[in-house]
Amino acid sequence: KIVLQPSRKTGERLEPHIILNLPDRVVVLKPPGWEVYDQHTAKQLSCWLQAQEARNSPILHKQSRQYGFIHRLDVPSSGLILAAKNFEAYLHMQLQLAAGNIVRDYAVVCHGWVATSRLQVRASVHCWVDDYTEAGGQGKACITHVRGRKHVLKQSAALSLTTVRIETGRRHQIRSHFSHFGHPTVRDGMYAASSTFMLDSSICGRNCLHRFCLVFRDADGVIHEGREPLSSDMVAALQNLAPRRHS
Repeated sequence: KIVLQPSRKTGERLEPHIILNLPDRVVVLKPPGWEVYDQHTAKQLSCWLQAQEARNSPILHKQSRQYGFIHRLDVPSSGLILAAKNFEAYLHMQLQLAAGNIVRDYAVVCHGWVATSRLQVRASVHCWVDDYTEAGGQGKACITHVRGRKHVLKQSAALSLTTVRIETGRRHQIRSHFSHFGHPTVRDGMYAASSTFMLDSSICGRNCLHRFCLVFRDADGVIHEGREPLSSDMVAALQNLAPRRHS
């Protein structure tokens, strides 16, 4: 279930914050515009987490171990990120990720009305040198599950609010898959036509993709769940929506 109440007051600057803090691992909210790591933007989640974690956590400074992060999110997207505080936790969670035992659920606003018969997207994804990924041809097998959808109108634009769970986790997988089956995500400068991207500015100022739920196990096998409502900018984008009218 997606919580439509904003995580912060409308207009309030959104900063990273810790959602769930365990002795050896942590769930952090990544706001839109922040990069997890790689130094392509000024706002680096890796630097923020290093500053927050006062005790000695060498893995947070280890580039070869992704600064402790188990996965990433695209810069324009928002949502929950899982990170390890030590090498043992990092390896333990990498095994969970490889086995498909970490649940990752997303809220995605896309163009068009996604058919009720569309339950999943199964298409290979290939990542090119410029970070652009192409679905449907060569590449690694990927599966994206469409678990729910609501058909709406924003002015004259037909949109779908969908919930998505990924079985694999390739670069730009959801954005590439949604574009591949004809429903690019709203305000996507890479996988939508440039004219669509420009028009989308009237809907939302950034890519409408938010990871709202993470489920994983700790070292003792106990299940933990992290949840974060949609950020205020995405909630604002979903205001004044009209339900689809069936003739």
